[in-house]
Amino acid sequence: MEKKPLVSVCVITYGHEHFIEQSINSILNQECDFPIEVIVSNDCSPDNTNNVIENILKNHPKAKQIRYFNHKINIGAISNFFFSLSECEGKYVAICEGDDYWIDEKKVQKQIDFLEKNPDYSLCFSSRNTIDNDINLISTDNFEFKDWNTNDILNGIIPPMQTIISKNLSKEFITFYQKHKGSFGADKIYSYFYSLHGKLKSIPDITAVYRSNGLGIWSKLDYFEKQFLHIDESLKFYKIIANDEKEFNVLKQQLFLRIIKDIHFSFISKPVQATQIYFKILAKYKPPLKSVIFARIFFLKYYLTIIKNKTKNF
Repeated sequence: MEKKPLVSVCVITYGHEHFIEQSINSILNQECDFPIEVIVSNDCSPDNTNNVIENILKNHPKAKQIRYFNHKINIGAISNFFFSLSECEGKYVAICEGDDYWIDEKKVQKQIDFLEKNPDYSLCFSSRNTIDNDINLISTDNFEFKDWNTNDILNGIIPPMQTIISKNLSKEFITFYQKHKGSFGADKIYSYFYSLHGKLKSIPDITAVYRSNGLGIWSKLDYFEKQFLHIDESLKFYKIIANDEKEFNVLKQQLFLRIIKDIHFSFISKPVQATQIYFKILAKYKPPLKSVIFARIFFLKYYLTIIKNKTKNF
């Protein structure tokens, strides 16, 4: 009798014929001392994705770890994600979308070792690389070995989805998400939900790669559109999760404090762009006066400290 998997890895895919093999192989190459299963859910891809997966199922020596679902009609990304989560039988759930992949063969072992020894944590994530379709490195999201909580998620920390391993609370999460429809993206809601069920831990290891293919809505927006979308979606998210107007106003104040503070810092390197976005935000959103004042005070203190330290060095 085969052992029940300790970890279920969700792989949702659509139109990933050029990437899905690398994604699945990076999971099957994991070195673990416990069983894992790979839930591959193909959302009726119009390209050759299905044939690539079928070839893996026929030829890979670890193909038995895969449970493959090929939808006959397109059900959409979120529904496909929910479907794959509902199929997970493991105690823990890992996520790797079909165009992303893992680069650390000990990734799952490291994160599971931590979660097994620390049951008060609900989720563990790591650093990651972001590349373009030509495999050029765009950026690295670095995290320390550190604890995170609900306030951190509300203040803008979003654990990279392809690095996450969490307890399997999939049914509860799906119910929670459906009650919060229309709020921020699934990645933020996912981390927010798990922060309500335990502490979050980040590790510094770069274990995964996110492929930014330029096809998503976010990739097509300019700098100003991205800022406005971030604010709009954050306010929508806060409106849904806040218990009352008072809590919403506190979250709103914290949001604009953080954003305006960041803009002040960008004045140094991008004065024109920073000035434009600053006044556009003031005009469009009329942020709380406290946020504007506190952000300015914080920046002035920081700037004065730099000047003071430079003066000492002369």
